[in-house]
Amino acid sequence: MKCLLFMVLFLPVVYSQSQVNSDRCGKGSLSCEFPTGRISGGKDTCSEMQPWHALIKFQRKSHLKCGGVLITEQHVLSAAHCYWSNGDNCPAKFHSFTLEQCRDDKHCPHYDCRRFGEHDILVYLGVTDSTELGYGEVRTLKKLDLHQGWVKETQLNGILQGNDLALLTLRSRVDTACTHIMPICLPLQPSVIGKMAYVVGFGLSSRLIQPTTRLQKAEVQIMECENRAGNKKWPISGNQLCALGEETDKTIIGDTCKGDSGGGLFCFDAVNNRNYLLGITSFGEDLCGITDSRPGVYTNVYDHKDWIEAMIKENGSDNKCALRSGPDMPPQEPVAVKTTVILLGGRVGKYLYLY
Repeated sequence: MKCLLFMVLFLPVVYSQSQVNSDRCGKGSLSCEFPTGRISGGKDTCSEMQPWHALIKFQRKSHLKCGGVLITEQHVLSAAHCYWSNGDNCPAKFHSFTLEQCRDDKHCPHYDCRRFGEHDILVYLGVTDSTELGYGEVRTLKKLDLHQGWVKETQLNGILQGNDLALLTLRSRVDTACTHIMPICLPLQPSVIGKMAYVVGFGLSSRLIQPTTRLQKAEVQIMECENRAGNKKWPISGNQLCALGEETDKTIIGDTCKGDSGGGLFCFDAVNNRNYLLGITSFGEDLCGITDSRPGVYTNVYDHKDWIEAMIKENGSDNKCALRSGPDMPPQEPVAVKTTVILLGGRVGKYLYLY
């Protein structure tokens, strides 16, 4: 497969040397093996160009999905709210219920009081089309870790505090010898306002449009956590990143939406010829990608780098490479499951929507 040369000017970025495969991380192809979302205002892309993107599906709730980002051969970053969240319609008495308690109580609304464990989760990598999952690799989980700052016992779980982060340790490593699966680099420098970045996902291309089965990509700009007019601001208390597509004459601009939660916000560094991860998709407006809307909100990866590396060290990794035909591979789904989603998000409160 031929690769096209593609250069974008950014300030030099240092990536984490402690990462597994740090010598190869962040090197996606710049062309697709096959011609090819729903990122709001996005365009078709492919797994060769975004080889770190993961599609997360749930065995008990096939209509739900999230994104994730491969950071080593055996670890995926995602959003905590994909696996534990107390939504608007989750009664207070169930807020502290564990996965098992909620399953055992017939009155616990499983959709609004979302609880998933390791055995519920399937991680697909190297996927360009969600109806063709067999072309990628799939893994089950060895361990699921939610950030300690994710408050399980409250409504909205402290999402405004900026700890919407989960680390998924795969049961076995993925094969990164091929071009469509590759970890992304972790940064050692904080992001700056005004930097151009990218988002990818299988979410909606707008709040009112059906989701696509093709992987989508959109360019966004890191900005203050308010709309460009400065009269609508997110009431966050953490150091999250916010990003939105540059204003154009189009109605829909680059943004994330429901179904994109857990996916990555990343930049390309022309000096090192690598991509590095800036944020994890957390929440945003109900109407995604609308001109003068508030930007999408992302958990700041740089701020949590110490936690990420500590969890990787604590969980360890296997030395054996698992093939697609390995013992932990569940049956493939023949077709995509129909979903009801909004642009990289889902409702979690009266004023914000989880993606």
